[in-house]
Amino acid sequence: MTKRRSIVDVMMLSLQTMLGWIRSYRKPFTVVIGTLFLIGLFWSLRSTSLQLHQLRYWPALAIFFVMGPAGIAYGAVGLTLLSRIAGTRITFGNAWWTAGYAQLAESLPVPGGAIVRTVALKKAGTNIGKSVALVTGAAILWVAMSMVGAGIALFPSEHVAAIIFLFFGCAIILPIVVWMITQAGWIIALQMMLHRLFGLFLMCIRMLLAFAIIDVIVPFKTALFFSFANIAGSASAITPAGLGVGEAIAAALASLVEIAPAAAFLAIALNRIVGLASCATIVMLGTVLHSSSNNFQITENPK
Repeated sequence: MTKRRSIVDVMMLSLQTMLGWIRSYRKPFTVVIGTLFLIGLFWSLRSTSLQLHQLRYWPALAIFFVMGPAGIAYGAVGLTLLSRIAGTRITFGNAWWTAGYAQLAESLPVPGGAIVRTVALKKAGTNIGKSVALVTGAAILWVAMSMVGAGIALFPSEHVAAIIFLFFGCAIILPIVVWMITQAGWIIALQMMLHRLFGLFLMCIRMLLAFAIIDVIVPFKTALFFSFANIAGSASAITPAGLGVGEAIAAALASLVEIAPAAAFLAIALNRIVGLASCATIVMLGTVLHSSSNNFQITENPK
């Protein structure tokens, strides 16, 4: 029991430290990162010599109308799984709107998505320490699994880089999965792993579509590799919606899969922009259609 508490305490302390640091420097940091993002966007457009009329719109529409809602549904399933690990219950309908608001909250200069999910679990009856631990652990698991995916994608050509990705990814995944098993049993832990694996597949589809917007066709393994950059950027909570972080990671690592850094930066940026627009539209429509606050009445699991 003492060991479990120590894990929770470490996770809480880490998140609180990060929140305090971001709050202290959020305005200048957001301005600097936003400026660098715009410079990077301009550089990538110039480097790829793309004109507005050369962009392909059907992949953007697919991200907006299909992958955006699918991402919210994926997040809702993840939240219901976390509530089961905590021994409480959140209905899918409530989880859907919570996931939508969480994704939109990630555009704030604080880790808004993590805060929204933590509050939802707390309302469901989970204590704050366990809520923070679950949300943080799920986010770290998400990044770690994408690292393993990147390692698999690199292995045929870049053995050293692939081994590094695989080693660190597996080293992070193992203790988190063991902790989840101790909390809720191996069946729910397996469900969480399968859920994250399916999420990685969805992200690969988004990467394929994002590159297709700029008329660059990449194989599935390349999309798998860039999924890591996108997920790591979004999960970092350093900047609003991971603005510029995922793009910088993608551009820095693009040469490993023989993709132009400018094309990688632009594809990740377009995916982020279109995805946020889709989420914002869904949340605004939901707010109009469900003006009552009943959407967030989260019920406890009967004991």
